[in-house]
Amino acid sequence: MPIEFRCTQCDKLLRTPDETAGRQAKCPVCGTVVTVPEPAPPASPFGSQPGGSGSPLGSGGGTPFGPSDPANPYQAPAYYAEGTEAFGPVAAGAVTPTLIDIGEIFSRTWAAFKDNWGMTLLVLFVGGVINFGVSWGVSLVVAIIGAVLGNPILAMGAHVLGNVASQVFAWWIAVGQAMVFLKLLRGQPTSLGEMFNGGPYLLRTIGAWILFFLGAIAILAVGVLPGVFVGLATGWNELSVFTMIGGGLVAGVFLVIYGLTFSQFFYFIIDRNAGIMESFEGSRQVTAGNRLTMFAIQLIAGLAGFVLIIITCLLGALAVGPYMALLVPVMYLSMTGQPMARRYMA
Repeated sequence: MPIEFRCTQCDKLLRTPDETAGRQAKCPVCGTVVTVPEPAPPASPFGSQPGGSGSPLGSGGGTPFGPSDPANPYQAPAYYAEGTEAFGPVAAGAVTPTLIDIGEIFSRTWAAFKDNWGMTLLVLFVGGVINFGVSWGVSLVVAIIGAVLGNPILAMGAHVLGNVASQVFAWWIAVGQAMVFLKLLRGQPTSLGEMFNGGPYLLRTIGAWILFFLGAIAILAVGVLPGVFVGLATGWNELSVFTMIGGGLVAGVFLVIYGLTFSQFFYFIIDRNAGIMESFEGSRQVTAGNRLTMFAIQLIAGLAGFVLIIITCLLGALAVGPYMALLVPVMYLSMTGQPMARRYMA
């Protein structure tokens, strides 16, 4: 694990390799020469070494997903020399909820995009082609079954089952794609074959998505149903319409907050092997204080991507797709305080 310490002059958080302990180093921000301290004891990884009292927080406190440092919530860039061992691949680190910066996220994503555009585009393309082929094949089989059965109810049942099968397959591919993207960001070797290794996480991912969707439906219902009841009671007058529209707008705001709060459950399952409820709790912890920043990042990226696609007559999608595919896991790794390949954190 790298050594983290603050500059004595500008208070910037710096990271250096373990072997630099005791040496003199110049702060890349203000130029002050400081002494690199000895490395701190390694943090416990996610889900390991419970405390002596049986607490999942461990004897040192923190959160179930790793130690937290309330005095140092901001993650800072790493400073490593290219060509050294520390510049190479990194392993998954302990999860420490970390506040993110808009410029830093875009910078890291751009650096990763430049290195991995081809592989990321290939992963997206192959996944899309496979999903399309499976969906088309399932639809064809369902149509044949419906024609053979000759019963509209049974045909509808076959259609529903076919759609479910196609969606499950798409989820399986999405899990594998996320595994590839995480390895790319960590500088670890990977291949297209990684796309088909998501089986161990599939059921938990599906269960979490269903629970997430049910929560969204509940929020929408709480916002809209009062207006519906008023409409049924009053014959759909102006009051009922106003109530339903107002409730829908309020529900929309809460839906955005809800979505941002629990948006990282997907990666907690894949990256940390978390259970369903554990993944939601982990997402809640790391997005606390980051929701507005996350919203701004996705809004800026979405609008910029849309403009690029329009002005390039859709060709910009070849860049926007891979960039957006890397942006999401970059935010996840940054919010959880985990390292990426050093060249992406400078």
